[in-house]
Amino acid sequence: MNLKTNSKILATLLILLTLLGPMMGIVTVQAAWTDPAAWYRTVPGVLAADYYKLYPFKTDKSLKLGFSQFGELINSIENVGLEYRYVDPFAPEAGSGIPAGIPKKDWINGWLINISYTTIDGDARNVWACALHADLQDYEGPWLRVDTTPDKGEDPRDQGYEIGNYAGGLKYGGRKTNGTAVTEPYIVLYEGPRRFVALLDTTIYDHRVHGSDDTTLDIPLVRLLLTIIFNKDKKEVYILKDVKSITPKLTVQGKMYVQFSNRGEVDLGTTAGGFPSYAHFYTAGKSQGQPTPYDEDFVDTVKTVDPASPTCLGRSKWGPEPKATGTYDVAQVINFATDVKNVFFAAFWPSLSNYEIFGGAYWWRSLTAADLNRVDMPTEPHPTPFYIGEWDFELTDILGTETHFRGVTEYGVTDLWDGADVGTAYDGGNKIDSEVKYQLNETFTPWDLTQADPFNMLYRREVEFFSGDGTTKNFVLDYTPIGSYVDATPIWDKYCTFAERVLVGGVLQVPARAIPPHTATTYKYEIHPETSSINFTTAPPVGTKNIKVLYSRSCPDQYEWIIVGRDSAAVDSAGAAMVSQIYYSESGPMIQSGLDMQDTIWGPHVPFVMAQLRPGTATITKTTTTPTATTTVTLPYRPDYRNAVFKSSSGKTALKDDWCTTYAVSSASIESIGSPWANLLTEYWNEFTDAYLDVGVGEDGSVVGQFSGKIVSLSCWDKLNINRLHGSGYAVIATYKDLNGTIGLVVWGWTGDDTYFACRWLWAGGYNTLGTLHRGVTAIVLKISYTTCPYSASIVEKLGTITEYDPHPDP
Repeated sequence: MNLKTNSKILATLLILLTLLGPMMGIVTVQAAWTDPAAWYRTVPGVLAADYYKLYPFKTDKSLKLGFSQFGELINSIENVGLEYRYVDPFAPEAGSGIPAGIPKKDWINGWLINISYTTIDGDARNVWACALHADLQDYEGPWLRVDTTPDKGEDPRDQGYEIGNYAGGLKYGGRKTNGTAVTEPYIVLYEGPRRFVALLDTTIYDHRVHGSDDTTLDIPLVRLLLTIIFNKDKKEVYILKDVKSITPKLTVQGKMYVQFSNRGEVDLGTTAGGFPSYAHFYTAGKSQGQPTPYDEDFVDTVKTVDPASPTCLGRSKWGPEPKATGTYDVAQVINFATDVKNVFFAAFWPSLSNYEIFGGAYWWRSLTAADLNRVDMPTEPHPTPFYIGEWDFELTDILGTETHFRGVTEYGVTDLWDGADVGTAYDGGNKIDSEVKYQLNETFTPWDLTQADPFNMLYRREVEFFSGDGTTKNFVLDYTPIGSYVDATPIWDKYCTFAERVLVGGVLQVPARAIPPHTATTYKYEIHPETSSINFTTAPPVGTKNIKVLYSRSCPDQYEWIIVGRDSAAVDSAGAAMVSQIYYSESGPMIQSGLDMQDTIWGPHVPFVMAQLRPGTATITKTTTTPTATTTVTLPYRPDYRNAVFKSSSGKTALKDDWCTTYAVSSASIESIGSPWANLLTEYWNEFTDAYLDVGVGEDGSVVGQFSGKIVSLSCWDKLNINRLHGSGYAVIATYKDLNGTIGLVVWGWTGDDTYFACRWLWAGGYNTLGTLHRGVTAIVLKISYTTCPYSASIVEKLGTITEYDPHPDP
C-alpha cells in the first residue's frame, strides 16, 4: 500500500515539474546521443578469401556482420548491419553512407519483450522492454524508462528518462522499457579464423515506483541471453535467444505470460536502383513451415502457448511449438533490380505464435491473434517490408519447472538464383531461393552423426583428371557415378547431396541440368551413368590434366581417409587402429590412413591432407635417439599450414584438393583422430563442430576464447554453469560437412587417454549408438570413467546446431 501511495505522490510531483518546467528554466530536450564505440562490433566474413572453390554458388564476396551489445544487428558507429555486395538490409545501403530517404531514426531492428503477470498480492503488472536501435524520432542511446502515471502499458513510441539520470529530462532513443533493463558489455566467447561467438546479456526488472529512479524495490523478472554465432565463411548468422526466469519465489501468481519477438525493417536495395522488394513469410501457421529434425525432444518444458489455452486471451495465432514434427518459419525478401538481385531471409525456430511481413504499423507493440498476421505485403513491389516473428510462452518463478525458453533466429543475404514470389514478372510461385535453402539447411537440417555412421555411408568419392585437346567432348570415367543425373537427381546445388564437381582450368563448371540462373560457364556438361562418362557441350581447351572430375559411386560402409596428427603421440594411432577396423568391408576398398601434415623426414611419401599454405616460414626441431645415435631433424611447423599467424581473427587452414592426383581429399569423407592440439585436421573441423575445444590463445598471444583449454558445448542450454565446460576425462565425437562437401568425423579427447577410450567406445559398439541417435544430433560429449577396469564411457551431451537433445537448463 505504501508503495502505491508513494508512487502517486512521486507521479504528481513529476507532472507538476513537467508543467512548471519552462517557467523554472527546466527544458525537456531530445537526445543527442554519442554512443561508446565499445557498445558495438563489426565482424568481417572470410568467404571471399577462403578455399571453397567447390561451393556451387558465388564466393567472391563475404558477409559482414555488425551488432550492438543490446542485441540489434546494427553497428551504429560504422553503419554496418548485414552487409553483402551492394546491400545492407538493416543499415542501408552497403558502405558507411546513409541514404537520404532512409535516415537512421528509421533503422528499426532488434527485439521486443512483453511480460504480463499478477503479483502474489493480486496486482496485475505489465512490463515491456525493447532494443530496436531507433524509434522513428531518434536512434541509439542508453536504456530509457517510459515512466507514465498511470502506466499505460506497452508503447515504445513515448519518450523516456535515461535510467540513472532522470535529471536529463525526457528523450527519444532506440532502447526503452517501462521497467528497468540492465545490459552488460558483450563477451566474445570465441574468435577463430572461421568462427565468431559472442554473448549478449540483458536483465529486465519490474520497476514498481513511478516517478522515481530508485531501483531498490525492483523485482527481477527475466534474463535475456543472446548467443551470436557467425561462421564467417557463410552468408548467414544465427542467434540463440534464451529467455530465463529469474523471478524470486512467492512473487508470481500462476505464470508470467511472455511475448518475445524479433522485428526489423528490410531495406534491400541501393540508392541508385531503389528498394523495390517482394516478400513472403513461410509459416507453420499458414501450413508452410519448413521441416527440421529439431522437434519437441530438443526443448526443455517450455513450448509456445496453445491458442486454445484459457491463459492465451487471444494473444497467440498458432501453437504450441515445437511439435512432434519440427518446423521453422522463414521470411524471404527479394529485390529483382538489375543492379542488386539479392535475397534477404530471416528464419525462426520453433515456428512462430504470431507473424507479420508488413509490420511497420506494429513496430512498437506485440502482436495478437486478431492482428492481420500477413504472410504477403498488400502491394508489391514495396520498398519497406517489415518482418515480425513472435513467440508467446509462459514462465514460472525460479522454483517452478518452466523457467527457460529458447528461440533461434537466422538472418542472411545471398545472391538471387531461383527464388520467386507470386505476382512478380518472375512469377514462379512462392519459392525459397536455392542458396537460401542451402544456408538454412546447414543450420536447421544439418549433416549429423546418424548420417555420419559408417554403416549409413553408401558412397565413395572419386577424382579423375583428363587432358583437354580442344576437340574431345566426351571422357569415360573409371566407375559409374551415382544418381540419375539426366533427371536432375541428385540436385547439383543442394546441401548434403553428393553430386559431382567438375573444374576446367581450376574453374568450377555448371552442369546443363543445374537450375537457372546459375552463372553460365564456358564448358557446360552432362554426366551419363549409363555409359560412365562425362560429355561437355564445348570441348575443353588444350591442357595437361586441366579437367578435374570429382564424383561419387556406390560403395557401402565407406570413409576414404583416417588421419592422425604428424606430431601426435602414439596413443592416437592406437585409437585410430581400433576405429579403422569398423570400416572393413569385403564389398569395397579399405579405408586409407594418413597424416595431417607432411612428415618430410620419416615419411615424405606418406599421404597427408592439409595444404601447406606458407612453405618455409617456420620449422620445429625434434631430437630422436636410437641405439647408435642422436639425430636432430627439422619439420615444417604448424604456421606453415595456415595462411597467416593464428590469432583471434586469422590463420585459416585448408584441405588439399587431392593426394597423388588419384585420391580425393577435399569433398571426400575423412575421420580425424586426436585433439586440435595434436592434429591439424581436427583443428580445421574445430572451427565448425558444435562441441569444440577453446584453444585458448593464438600463436601471437592473443586471446581466442573465454574458456581457455575447455571443451565448449556451443548449443547447450546451460550457459551459466561453467562447470559443464569439460576438461580431463571427457571426449568429443562430432561431424560436419563443409562448403566443399568434405565430411569430417572427429574423435578426440582432452588427453591421449581420453582419445583412446573414445575410439574404444566406438569400436566396442558406439557406432551402433550413432546410427540410432535422433536426427539433428551433430556432436556428442563422452564422460570417461577410469575408476574401474575396463574403463567405461557414457554420453553426457547430445548437441545439435541450435539446441540439444533432452536439454538441461541452468540450475
